[in-house]
Amino acid sequence: YEFVRDDHELIRANPFLRRDGWLMQLLTSDFWRASGRNSGMWRPLVVLSYWIDGRVFQWQPWGFHAVNLVLHAATSAVVAWLTRSLGATRFAALLAGAWFASMPAHVENVAWISGRTDVMAALGFLLALVFDQRARRAGRSTPGLLAPAALAVALLSKEAALPFLAVVAIAEWAHRPRFDAAAMARAT
Repeated sequence: YEFVRDDHELIRANPFLRRDGWLMQLLTSDFWRASGRNSGMWRPLVVLSYWIDGRVFQWQPWGFHAVNLVLHAATSAVVAWLTRSLGATRFAALLAGAWFASMPAHVENVAWISGRTDVMAALGFLLALVFDQRARRAGRSTPGLLAPAALAVALLSKEAALPFLAVVAIAEWAHRPRFDAAAMARAT
């Protein structure tokens, strides 16, 4: 339950994260600014979650780890939900969620607080896919508000969520009986 790796620079030794009056500056600046580096990464939801955790858990690392664990459990549950919604049996969906939860690459992101970027991006990405699939099954031509909101969570957590648009375009193309570029563009 300690800080490890990048947690030291991003959280433990980040003077701006702990100071009152710096939140807006943190939310609008480079993710690595406090360490003196410019990475070109902008992850305001993750920074906000660190800021909240620090105040709620009085900067104790166990609290940050607990939040990562809850986010990872939620993401694993969404994997099971998505798998079930795509027609898998309950057992297969449970197995998919458990497999996702226990994969070493995903477990590492729970133990490493800075890995929250991946956990939050995955959660937003998977929720966007669930909401998009739900709208598609309901016969709507657009995904509604929940899918883009979930995508925004993913994108504001990690830039790597951008390929979600390609996943939606492929899903749209696969579900259409005939190619309709205008309808596909609207749905995407």
